[in-house]
Amino acid sequence: MPQGKAGFKMRAMMQASTSSPLPPRALAALSLAVVIALAACASGPKVEQAAQAPAGASTDSDADAAKAASQQGQDIATKHALFKVSAFDSLPGWQQDKLDEAWAAFKESCKALERKPTWKPLCAKVKTIKDAKAGRAFLEREFALLTVQNTDRTREGEITGYYEPLLQGRTQRDAQFSVPVYGVPNDLYFLDWKTIPVNQRKGVAYVKVSGRLLSPAQAGQPGAIAVDMRRFTLDTLDRRLRVRLQGTEGLPYYTRADIARTAALDAPVLAWVDDPI
Repeated sequence: MPQGKAGFKMRAMMQASTSSPLPPRALAALSLAVVIALAACASGPKVEQAAQAPAGASTDSDADAAKAASQQGQDIATKHALFKVSAFDSLPGWQQDKLDEAWAAFKESCKALERKPTWKPLCAKVKTIKDAKAGRAFLEREFALLTVQNTDRTREGEITGYYEPLLQGRTQRDAQFSVPVYGVPNDLYFLDWKTIPVNQRKGVAYVKVSGRLLSPAQAGQPGAIAVDMRRFTLDTLDRRLRVRLQGTEGLPYYTRADIARTAALDAPVLAWVDDPI
């Protein structure tokens, strides 16, 4: 970590998603490999429905099915996926990848997981592992590897994966720390979907600017902005639409692809980091 008053570490939550087929290794590492803690499962309550299901049986719960598959060593199907018990040797790159950083992240996760009764015994064992090499053997011994497939046994599909990188950065740009971390764009406005009258949620709604927020307005009112709600996808947890203004019209804010393609980002720089991720 950079030293001095300007040095700091930054955590950021990133999201990666794709709707196109991934390379085999990425599929195995992200969408197809689900590691279930056998020790944790064994010490937790049994799932009666899954425990009674024969190989290839269906259950309604993906989580219960994954647990049952790891306990019984058999394939379990749910409404949305098929869980196949697999060998670690079948995971591309497993023996070649360096686990130092991944193992360190797992140990860090245990600080929170060990508060749960089913994880406490496992995380106690984690504290005794001295290095990543021993950690690899520990994972193979204590966990089961489940290959997640579509119900038709195909291996391609859409995934969303989350990770939390630890970035090194500074408040001043230099040759090493040259990648900007942006704040909220200056031209980004928020519209709370719940404030829009029900009869306008599938048509054109009129709003006005109140700082960073857009609030309901009447058509023809001075400063009124027309927002075609049909152009927006309500997929955010806070139920707020991200809007940019173009004249008297409110449009969906730029996507990441739009920003990457046009470099049209009007936002303050909060810090400079040494890795574009």
